[in-house]
Amino acid sequence: EVAPVYNPVTHQVAVYHEYGSRVYWAYSNDHGASWSGNTEVSGIGAISAAPSAVYYQPSGGAYDTLLAVRDSSGNGKVFGVKNGAVVSTVLSFGSLQGRPYLMDDQGSDGSDYIYLIYASSGKVAPDNKEYTPLTRKMDKSTAIWDPYIYQNVKLPPDLPDGDTGYYWY
Repeated sequence: EVAPVYNPVTHQVAVYHEYGSRVYWAYSNDHGASWSGNTEVSGIGAISAAPSAVYYQPSGGAYDTLLAVRDSSGNGKVFGVKNGAVVSTVLSFGSLQGRPYLMDDQGSDGSDYIYLIYASSGKVAPDNKEYTPLTRKMDKSTAIWDPYIYQNVKLPPDLPDGDTGYYWY
């Protein structure tokens, strides 16, 4: 699974992917005509699920990509990345199942957030089910993550623990 990112400032296309339990990246500065890199992103270490990434450059430009991973211990992290290297750990969010996903709403409804969507590894109230889909959001104007974790999807009451399915929200 790949995590493509387009940087509208530099017009660079970057593709992040898992290889050998590590995050690698390749990039193109000519709209995909030629590619460079395919090297390990430094500063992450071993992961246990494919990464997800979005373009985001905070004021000051320390980094230009947010990269979410599930590390080798099963814990979630969001890193600020620039030029294939971790600049900072932006968020650590505990144990999760599977791949985390980042999504930029691009201010479509007047808001301007980046969302982190992931599945819990433990039981979550009020459903008391494992693998509950959870969402956190970051206000792009402040680069601050909302401390509240949203459960946007109520799982069916007859769904056994550990079952997975598709839920639209």
